[in-house]
Amino acid sequence: MSLDLFLLLAAVFQMVSHGLLTGALFLLSGVLYERGRTYEISAYSGVAERAPTFAALTGVAAFASLGLPGFAGFIAEFQILAGSLGPQPVATGLAVLGILLTAGLFLRALRQIFLGPLRLPAIAPGAEPSFRDIRAHEAISIVPLLVLGVVLGVTTRFVLDIIEPRLPQGAGAARAMTEMNENPLDLLPEVLLAASAVLGLLLGAWMPRHRQWVVGALAGGERRGHRGRRGGGNRSCHDRLRRTLRYRPGHEHQQDHHPRRHTPDPCPRLGALAR
Repeated sequence: MSLDLFLLLAAVFQMVSHGLLTGALFLLSGVLYERGRTYEISAYSGVAERAPTFAALTGVAAFASLGLPGFAGFIAEFQILAGSLGPQPVATGLAVLGILLTAGLFLRALRQIFLGPLRLPAIAPGAEPSFRDIRAHEAISIVPLLVLGVVLGVTTRFVLDIIEPRLPQGAGAARAMTEMNENPLDLLPEVLLAASAVLGLLLGAWMPRHRQWVVGALAGGERRGHRGRRGGGNRSCHDRLRRTLRYRPGHEHQQDHHPRRHTPDPCPRLGALAR
C-alpha cells in the first residue's frame, strides 16, 4: 500500500471515528445541561456521587476521543500521525501538541465535574432539584455510539476492508494527495469553520465570567433608549439588572415572587440575555 493511499484511508477512518465519539460527547453535554441548565464547569462538583453511570459514560467518551488504545480514535490518530510524520514533521508535531492540550482540558473538566465535594446548580431556573442519573432513553442514544467506538477499535480491519476499495488506487491516490497539497485554498472553508468553532468556544468560556460587564452594557443601552420616558420604566429595568447580576450558577439568589403584570417589557434585550 502506498503512503498516499494509507493517508487517505486514515483520514476516512478518522471521520468515522470522530462522528461516533464526538456525537456521544455532545449527547452527554446535553444531559449535563438538562440537569443543571448551565454549561459552566465551575457550577458542578462531585456529580459522580449522584450519577455514577453518567460519570462512567462521560469518562469513556472522553478517553476514547483522546485516542486511548482499544478505541477507534486511537487507530485513526495513529494512522494519520504515522503517515504524516515523514512528509510533514512540523505539522505532525503541532498535531501532537494539540492532542496533549486536549487531554489536559478533558482531564480538568472530568476532575471538576465528577470529583470532589458535591455541588450542583439546583437553584438555576429550570434545573432539577436533584441530579438524576442517565435515563433509559438517553442511554439508548449514547451507549451504541460508544460500543461502536470500541468495536471499530478492536475489529479495525472490518471497516478498512469497506473503505479501501472505494478509494482511488495507485496514481489516483497520489494525484488526490498532490491536488490537496498544491491547492491549500481549497481547504479555506474548513479552516474558517474550525476557526469559528474555536472562537465560539472561547466566547462561551469568556461570557459567564464577564456577565456583569455584558449585562451592564445592555442595561446602559436600554437606559439610553428609554431616556425621556416617565415613571418606572427605568426603575423596572434597573431592578431586573440587579436581580440578573446577583444570579450565578451554583449560588443562591433571590427571585421576585410577586405576580407579573401584563405590561410591556421595559428592557427586552436584558430579558433575552437573562433567559
